Amino acid sequence: MEFYQVKASQIQMLKKADTVFLALWYFKILLRCAVYTQNIWFYSMCLKNRLTPNYIRLRTHNNSGPARRAIEKGQRIWIKEDMKIQYNRRDVANIYLKVIHAELLFRLYPV
Repeated sequence: MEFYQVKASQIQMLKKADTVFLALWYFKILLRCAVYTQNIWFYSMCLKNRLTPNYIRLRTHNNSGPARRAIEKGQRIWIKEDMKIQYNRRDVANIYLKVIHAELLFRLYPV
């Protein structure tokens, strides 16, 4: 299951799934939400402390002042875009969690 956008077909698949499968998926998605939250925290600390992770390093052959400022700005933009992606994935995962939680409540505690 991808956490880029909510799909009606995946929601229908979750509603038709077995209860044990739903419980396992609930915990799996809950762990993914925790990872997304940790990634968001890491990126926000990088921005706050003006640090850049090694996998976001940009390089140029020019060492002038404007070139260095452009590289720093590009790295900050890259970090902010990655943060947006993590926020989106966390929000979509939370929607799936709500659907699974509601379905489990309906099945395990029928009213």
